[in-house]
Amino acid sequence: MAHDDSWTLDRIRGHLGATLPVAALFGVELLSADPAHAAVRVLGSPHSTRHGGTVAGPVLFAAADVATYAWLLAARGAPEAITVDTDIHFLRPATGFPLLARATPLRSGRRLATVEVRIVAEGSPDRLLVQATSTFAFPPPGDGGG
Repeated sequence: MAHDDSWTLDRIRGHLGATLPVAALFGVELLSADPAHAAVRVLGSPHSTRHGGTVAGPVLFAAADVATYAWLLAARGAPEAITVDTDIHFLRPATGFPLLARATPLRSGRRLATVEVRIVAEGSPDRLLVQATSTFAFPPPGDGGG
């Protein structure tokens, strides 16, 4: 699948806003996306924390998934790509915002792409909070995905 140069940062932001309402619900905003990486900032919302103030796991999963999907759009121009597997490790509790999630491809083949996402607090970039690895599949041409 060839890279589609029409997937600009603005187009990716618009696509995420239209197709992933969870991003807005949790305060996830796209910072950058290109063939080498993608990054999102999590600003949080009233729906983002658990009792006691820690960031909820689904928010961290969403940040990893949105960063990965943004990379797929920028690098592969593949809005039909679907998640087939995600392995996520919550290494330390996230106790505040903003958070940064950076997606970096590990392997990008014809049918599958595997991406690593590292999530840190914006003020402590050397202190890893979450590490995730996701694999996405690209449906064959003519298959609408699903």
